[in-house]
Amino acid sequence: MSGLFDPATFLLPLQQPFMQNALVAVVLVGLLCALIGTFVVLRGLAFVGEAMRHAIFVGVVLSFLLGGSLLGGALLVALLVAWLIGVLGRQQRIGEDTAIGVLFSASFALGIVLLNFARTGVRDLATMLLGNVLGIAPFDLALTAGVVVVALVIIGVFFKELVLVAFDPALALAQGRSVVVWDGLLLVLLALALTTAFQTVGNLLVLALLLAPATTARLLTRRIGPMIGVAMVVAVSSGIVGLYISYWRNVPTGPTIVLVCGAVFGITLLCAPEHGVMRNVARQWRLRRSVPPA
Repeated sequence: MSGLFDPATFLLPLQQPFMQNALVAVVLVGLLCALIGTFVVLRGLAFVGEAMRHAIFVGVVLSFLLGGSLLGGALLVALLVAWLIGVLGRQQRIGEDTAIGVLFSASFALGIVLLNFARTGVRDLATMLLGNVLGIAPFDLALTAGVVVVALVIIGVFFKELVLVAFDPALALAQGRSVVVWDGLLLVLLALALTTAFQTVGNLLVLALLLAPATTARLLTRRIGPMIGVAMVVAVSSGIVGLYISYWRNVPTGPTIVLVCGAVFGITLLCAPEHGVMRNVARQWRLRRSVPPA
């Protein structure tokens, strides 16, 4: 057991180029998902993320059929769906939730129909939908790094506006700020996060990597700065731990990373100082003990 924590044992997998690329990928994706996921959780856009996840599926299948970059195709289709959600959501007779529901179903149906045209390599495509960070190509890794830089710049420039809209849309509207515009920007960032993360944990699990670290952080703090910091620590550490577990135990990397994120969330949900289940149970027990019998 002691050899597991030996530095030489830790560095041994990094002698292989594919593990070096995978480690860089999980760190970049963890930072991006934690940063954008915090705003998604605060704004309550999990259902929008689910719709975009299905759009990513269409982009992956299209790119697979055309022989292009899976990550690039997923990104283009996700941005298109983000734009459509923004446009349709402004139609008073449709509503954003209805638009999301329609795009949700249509995207998934289109992906299934297109999948029938893939006569060869379907097994490889299924692997990508479950995550294949160990096989990430240098081009996709560079694209991921570029997306992270773009997201950091956008959030850095418009941080105050995004925070205001996320915490109090009514106040933002009262101050003359267009909630639709800032929600649209957040949708673009959500599309960027989902498309860069799908190759790490897979299309079926990508939403969990976006939401679990941010939700964990929200249980521990109410301040946006510490919340983003905690979410980043959870996402990056879960990615690294999951990557090493999958390497040493020969299990799928994406699901392992998500399981680690889920375990951290579960422990936090039980033991959080203010909002943990155990704290609430103890509080209710003390309250009952303090009430005198009738």
